[in-house]
Amino acid sequence: DRDLGEIPFNYLEIDNWKESLSPLEIQSSMSEVLDLKIGLAKNFNLPINLLHPLISEFRYRHLWHKGADEIIFDEEKINQAGTDHYCIVNDKKLVFETVKPPSGHGQLSYGEVLKNPQPFKYFEADYILTSLGQNKTKLSMFLKASVKWKLQKLFIPIFKIILKKKANQMLGDMEKAIPIYFETLENEVM
Repeated sequence: DRDLGEIPFNYLEIDNWKESLSPLEIQSSMSEVLDLKIGLAKNFNLPINLLHPLISEFRYRHLWHKGADEIIFDEEKINQAGTDHYCIVNDKKLVFETVKPPSGHGQLSYGEVLKNPQPFKYFEADYILTSLGQNKTKLSMFLKASVKWKLQKLFIPIFKIILKKKANQMLGDMEKAIPIYFETLENEVM
């Protein structure tokens, strides 16, 4: 036994303790009040372990996310649940937080919650990747939102059309980006 001696410490009494919700708890609670849900899927001739970084690593985002003028992130940090990044779109700064959507056996997932989701109250994009064999992966994209005002509910059909068109375009741009992605990976190895 070693005697450590006196150990100094400070403390504060906390009244009315209220834990803040984690992004996953927010994600779970919001899924019950969503006004808008869109799901799309596309098969890629790419193994799951190569498609996942194309989606989740910000240094590759510019290859397929054509709507963003700039993507700002901390290159020293690993992208994981709780990590923030910024997209500049038409001079507007969108703030995203990475979340981890639930996934099953043989799947990988990645998600983002928009922290300033104008005109929505809540907006989330989830990507679920399912391995279909050695060189094939199914990518399922889910967009989820809730509106701020009751009047906005009238525009949900229009929001759905716009978001579905944008999501289809992103999936197409992702497929077109694969040859450039491979070039980038080869250059990184050299």
